[in-house]
Amino acid sequence: MRATVPPRREMNPSTPKPAQAPPIAEPTPAAQQAASAANPVGAARDARVQEPVAETRVEKQERKPLPAETADAYFRRGLAAQRQGNAGQAAGLLRQALEVHPEHTAARQALVAMLLEAKQFDEADELLRRGVEIPGARMASVLSLARLKVEKGDAPAALDLLMRNAGAGERSAEYQGFLGALLNRVGRTGEAIERYQFATRLAPAEARWWAGLGISLDAASRSAEARDAYLKARGLPGLPADLAQHVEQRLR
Repeated sequence: MRATVPPRREMNPSTPKPAQAPPIAEPTPAAQQAASAANPVGAARDARVQEPVAETRVEKQERKPLPAETADAYFRRGLAAQRQGNAGQAAGLLRQALEVHPEHTAARQALVAMLLEAKQFDEADELLRRGVEIPGARMASVLSLARLKVEKGDAPAALDLLMRNAGAGERSAEYQGFLGALLNRVGRTGEAIERYQFATRLAPAEARWWAGLGISLDAASRSAEARDAYLKARGLPGLPADLAQHVEQRLR
């Protein structure tokens, strides 16, 4: 018996053929350049991805303290030792501060005060003389050295010192007022008035300089102006007792 072959089935022409995926077109070099130009951010990102990452090596270096900072540390330790009653250690630490940074004015003044208290006048004098030669410490050293000379009874030498270093105290009311007092003491009244006037301009709320100005104006027989200065001094706080008594006597 012969096998029966099933009849061939014809495809309906109206049935749609399965869709075929479109071929993928590789971009040409020209197209790649155009895409990079159109999207520079993306192109740069891609370039960064391809670049090797360089290793960054950070070395930490310790900063050495400045001489002023080292001197400050010695100065603070010196004050602490002084408060604890260890004068020898305090003086040694203050000397170390000045060796490291000679312009440390506070350390110089603190050491001078300790030396004066201990009656070591020669060493204090020498320390201040060295300070006069240092620009950063000159003004304070000149003032302290001049006061030391006055205490020793040598007011003319104190005045000469202040006059020779007047440039250092141009902007200091304390310097100008002290110079005015010494000038008035030796009878240079006109110059004393100028210095006191300068001091009152620099520190108008300082009663001492107004009192000193009144004294100098009195010495120059300028009574009305002297009275105005005395009234100004009396109206300000902080006038020392001896000056306050003199002011009251002159205003009666």
